[in-house]
Amino acid sequence: YTASVQYRKKVSSMRDPRELIKLKRDAVVKYCREIVAKLAAVSLRVQTFHICRGLRNALNDFPLVRDAYFQSSNFSLEDCAINEGDDESKASQSSYLSNDGKRIMNLWYIPNFLEIMQLFKDEKEAE
Repeated sequence: YTASVQYRKKVSSMRDPRELIKLKRDAVVKYCREIVAKLAAVSLRVQTFHICRGLRNALNDFPLVRDAYFQSSNFSLEDCAINEGDDESKASQSSYLSNDGKRIMNLWYIPNFLEIMQLFKDEKEAE
């Protein structure tokens, strides 16, 4: 809301049409960059979900391999909550990525849908 008020003040104070066009263009570019950043995070989650779903479906054909080597969650909301104070070794057994999303903690763990939706939720756009 405050950004729109500031924008209106700038527009009303401008006399040169070229400056007005530049201001509008900058506002559109800023908006597009914000949308792209949000869509990139959503796209990354969707891709991760499809990969995990495909892996789960493939492993259903090989139950001995699935049970011997892979870990998966039981789809409860309590397991999906990420606690800040957890020990990293405990978190590495029950999560695929670190909290910042930069390190693989357990390659053999297959996250469920709710865990995937929490991935990269705190990621900020690099400027």
